[in-house]
Amino acid sequence: MRPKFSLRTLFLMTTVVAAGFYWLMLPTITAQRFARAIASENYQLADSYFRDPGDQFLHSWNEKHWRFQASANLDPWSVRGFAIGRRSVTLRVAYGDAGPMRPAAWIVVATQTGLQKPEPTWSGGAGGGGIL
Repeated sequence: MRPKFSLRTLFLMTTVVAAGFYWLMLPTITAQRFARAIASENYQLADSYFRDPGDQFLHSWNEKHWRFQASANLDPWSVRGFAIGRRSVTLRVAYGDAGPMRPAAWIVVATQTGLQKPEPTWSGGAGGGGIL
């Protein structure tokens, strides 16, 4: 007896597997888009990836300070992060006006629904590290 083969079932299973894989890859895709927006100095686009509009600060800091530099690096990929649907990005910012530039750094976690609130890792001066 031959097993039955259904193209409809094959198509459905392929679609489910592809959708599941995309869902698991979405945090990495979001993190990469965020890093590219930072690299191209499109801070308004970078801010749009945050889930909560209250967490957006890059564009306003760029407008507020005479000197502003930002960089974003994806943290190394991990199986655990992939399995729970998270990808970390290290965000470094240096900003200032007439005096010395103040550095700050955050860990930003990308999920399927966008970027979570930045968690400060260090600050190099008064007022640095926190979101103004």
